[in-house]
Amino acid sequence: MNHSTIDGRFAEQVRRTPERIALEGTAHVPPLTYRELDRCANRLAAVLARHGVTQGAPVLLMLPRCA
Repeated sequence: MNHSTIDGRFAEQVRRTPERIALEGTAHVPPLTYRELDRCANRLAAVLARHGVTQGAPVLLMLPRCA
């Protein structure tokens, strides 16, 4: 595992503390654990891959400011 990259460090955190809260919730959004956040990130990666985005390609995401 490459711990010098942000994705490597995140993967290590998921492995070590999957049930720890990664993102605090709000009144409308429940908190996310590292395991849940990892699943969300993997789903987004799969969508991007289906649209032809390859590893290392820059991607611009425009999202509302929220978890």
